[in-house]
Amino acid sequence: MENIIPIYNFYSREQDKTIVYNFGKYSENFTFDDKIINEDNFNKIKSKLDSCKTWDDISCEISDISIKPMNNYKNLTISFINLPFDIKLSVNSFEEIEEYSDDVINQEIIRYTKKNHAFVLTQTKNNLNKYIYNVQLEVFLKPNINNIYMTESSLLKILDINKMIEPNEHNTVMINKIIE
Repeated sequence: MENIIPIYNFYSREQDKTIVYNFGKYSENFTFDDKIINEDNFNKIKSKLDSCKTWDDISCEISDISIKPMNNYKNLTISFINLPFDIKLSVNSFEEIEEYSDDVINQEIIRYTKKNHAFVLTQTKNNLNKYIYNVQLEVFLKPNINNIYMTESSLLKILDINKMIEPNEHNTVMINKIIE
């Protein structure tokens, strides 16, 4: 947590930046794969999120273009010992650019928003009729909200997503590595 709070503190003053946690897996060759989520895990997560009736908003966008952040300012990867997914925290520009790709035929993005966070589920169908699944947590930083609270809240949501796939009875998180 001590690695994340300074990021929240620094970027909470900048309105055009957003913090996104990507769920995936870190490998020893210093890469982060956010395309490891399979259809079964994606559907488990989606089903659990759909079952919640207290969302502030649920939105769905379908497009034939890929949405990419304009700029990336910071990355922090956290590898866990006892969770099925690792996370990569990214600070990106708020504006998104549309990237036309011959690989993307259809992309569906579902956002489940509550207060200062949104779970973002993306299902992309490529030109080989193969689906790629991504799960993210967006954080909406506001200068008037305590960043320690926001960090703790974000980490609890990350634990929730992981527990949807693999039970964690003790609500413990054991960190293997933090890579900046």
